[in-house]
Amino acid sequence: MIQYKIIAIQYAKAAFEFALEHNNLDLWYNMFKFLTKLINNNCCIKYIIKNIKIESNKKLELLINIYNDFMHNKSDIYHLNFIKIIAKQNRITLLPIIEEQYKILYDSYYKYFSIKLVSAYELSTYEKIEILKSLKKRYNSKNIYIINISINKSLIGGLIIYINNTVIDCSLLSKILKLKYILKGNILCK
Repeated sequence: MIQYKIIAIQYAKAAFEFALEHNNLDLWYNMFKFLTKLINNNCCIKYIIKNIKIESNKKLELLINIYNDFMHNKSDIYHLNFIKIIAKQNRITLLPIIEEQYKILYDSYYKYFSIKLVSAYELSTYEKIEILKSLKKRYNSKNIYIINISINKSLIGGLIIYINNTVIDCSLLSKILKLKYILKGNILCK
């Protein structure tokens, strides 16, 4: 699985750099979103894409025809070339991972940050606003949005913040576990 993610990161990075150079990041992002939704939400397409008995050129033909219909026969030649390249390498199934990695690059470029919060208790509106203010200042961005808040009472207190690929653990449980580790003599304290 890790090797597939590494491959997907390379494809996403190449597509992102190309899109940036040609000033059409949004168009590429929309292409990836469309293809990912197509693969993930259509059980027939998913079956065809994952079926190793179906030749890659048939899968390619299907994807290109659907994408052309979606684009009203005005598909970008570079998008079609990209789809052809991954199809010939039998990597169509990587499209959702490529889209995920492209989105990370896209969001970082525009300084968009989607955050998920895990809290020991329900957060008040004031606490959410303060968390957002702090993160906007830390990341120098006005585009930080909370997309999910969940409660995990085992944290005892505090919270864990997931922001793009970063985890900020401010939970009391984490602090207790670190202290326990230190007290067991696993870390020398001065």
